[in-house]
Amino acid sequence: MKDLFTGVFSYFKAIKIIHRKRLWGYFLIPGLVSVALFLLLGTTIWFTFNGMGDWVSSLWPWERGKGIIDITGGIIYSLLLVGLSAILFRYIIIIIMGPFLSPLSEKIEHSINGKKYDFSGTRSNAKIMWRGLVMALSLIFFELLFTLPLYLFLLIPGAAFIITPLIFIIQAYYAGRGNMDFIFERRYGVRESLGMGRKNKWLAIGNGLVYLLMMLSIIGVFFAPILSVAGMTVELINKLDGQQIAENEPLLSEG
Repeated sequence: MKDLFTGVFSYFKAIKIIHRKRLWGYFLIPGLVSVALFLLLGTTIWFTFNGMGDWVSSLWPWERGKGIIDITGGIIYSLLLVGLSAILFRYIIIIIMGPFLSPLSEKIEHSINGKKYDFSGTRSNAKIMWRGLVMALSLIFFELLFTLPLYLFLLIPGAAFIITPLIFIIQAYYAGRGNMDFIFERRYGVRESLGMGRKNKWLAIGNGLVYLLMMLSIIGVFFAPILSVAGMTVELINKLDGQQIAENEPLLSEG
């Protein structure tokens, strides 16, 4: 539970370190891309709502209750599409924002422990995005595996009070896991990164909870990608370095 609250309050540390190191310039492109993607997905939901309701009601063989079925079908479709869009949004960010978020995470780590990483020219934007794609596919498979069956339970009257928070927590975990890889990519391969993510699941949930809440507004959408990665970097680097020192393991190359 300590990691959970650490993940939640990491955003305050992120704002502080971004201000101190004058890293606000990293917000512009990721922020604009996030808002554009958010508006695109939101517009899709808005303009297809009525069409889906009409299609569902056309399957209803009786005239009585057709209006209720129309509205219910549109609402269920919207809930499902909103959930899936939130998932797709986060993983698209992981893939296309790597060339912006990875350098930010690196600069924040350097400000914390002085480490610099020599990738000898192997860390092109294309390779960063490929790593993001592989990680996104790995995470989205498991997230959909756990969340899609839960959406079916929303059809049960009263189940939403339990199922909705559960879906939210699962999505928060995978949101935080995606943010973790911008730190893990400098230290581990994809498989090792997935394993380390499971070991730090409560930190991921705490970070992801705030990330998802920020997605509820346009302003939050603009700032969420940068602040979530910055906050995760601050807390995760301190935790990883602390574990290495405690275990008397050699730190990674410094310079």
